Amino acid sequence: METKLPPVWRAALSRLDFAFQPIANFGDGSCYGSKALLRGWDAAGFASIAELFDLAFADNLLYVLDLELRRKAFRKFAESGMDQAKIFYNLDNRLLQMPDYTTGNTLHIAEELGLSPTRIVLELSELHEPSITGFDRIIGSYRNQDFRIALDDFGSGYAGLKLLDRAEPDIVKIDRYFIAGLGEDPRKAYFLGKIVALAHLMGITVIAEGVETEHELRLCTEAGCEMVQGFFVARPNLGFGELRPSYLEALSPATQRRSASQTGQVSREDALLLEPIELGTAIADVLKRFRKNPALTFVPVVNSDQEAVGAYLERDFRQYVFSPFGISLLEHLSADRGPAARQGHGLRLFRLR
Repeated sequence: METKLPPVWRAALSRLDFAFQPIANFGDGSCYGSKALLRGWDAAGFASIAELFDLAFADNLLYVLDLELRRKAFRKFAESGMDQAKIFYNLDNRLLQMPDYTTGNTLHIAEELGLSPTRIVLELSELHEPSITGFDRIIGSYRNQDFRIALDDFGSGYAGLKLLDRAEPDIVKIDRYFIAGLGEDPRKAYFLGKIVALAHLMGITVIAEGVETEHELRLCTEAGCEMVQGFFVARPNLGFGELRPSYLEALSPATQRRSASQTGQVSREDALLLEPIELGTAIADVLKRFRKNPALTFVPVVNSDQEAVGAYLERDFRQYVFSPFGISLLEHLSADRGPAARQGHGLRLFRLR
């Protein structure tokens, strides 16, 4: 990087810090990761976080400032001792418009601090539409470097479904607006259910943001959200002493599940009892697994980090077994095309809850 922060911005940077808020799995209560939340902006002389980034954008310093903030957040997280968890970090879409923007710097920072890219989730916001040339290429570059992509505060901006389509995220985080008052507003509950259904159709994991009450917690898990972030689970903390590997006790009101045969869903606990297949395994090989053991009702699927991410259900393969051309069709389907590409064939990679 050639661009340097001027002294006034360097002084502001020294006052900025990050708090971390855990993100927990509904299925087993485990801490999936922590969201890095900027703190100290008021001490640095800004009226809000938005003002800080707006001024940096106006000064053409948004990218270099953001790189320094990434380094600060990643370093603090790397030193936390949370060896298996992921860090969620917000990206301002406008930094892609900066004249000094180049690719590869995030990976360099991660390697410098000993963080695997698979442990870093880059969050995109709807607040600024990604209308610039090269957005898709840049997001693709992050994904090819093994970073995970999430949409933050989904439903709060105007980019909405367009960003969902263009970014092809791994995770969608539902904005607090659609969580608050779920029990009293049937329209919100309906909308939440539709967002979750659409996300699952595309093979995307859903996180409920800003959950503050037990009632909201229960309704979010009933809607199908896989994870939760909010005050009801834990508040943000500047240190890591309060963070725990499991929040099962806090989530216990919402962790009672019906069986997989009743819901068509598979729990993370059930998946851990069976030998998994890797994401990207050919569909024909999945069928062979079911044929080898007729008693199987599902086969768990893991990613490159051996994390359980979903499951194939035996019932979805039946139509092929009894179809004259079904087996031939399966042999031409590849699991690495993604869940969305397989919907027309009726095969669904169910996300674990």
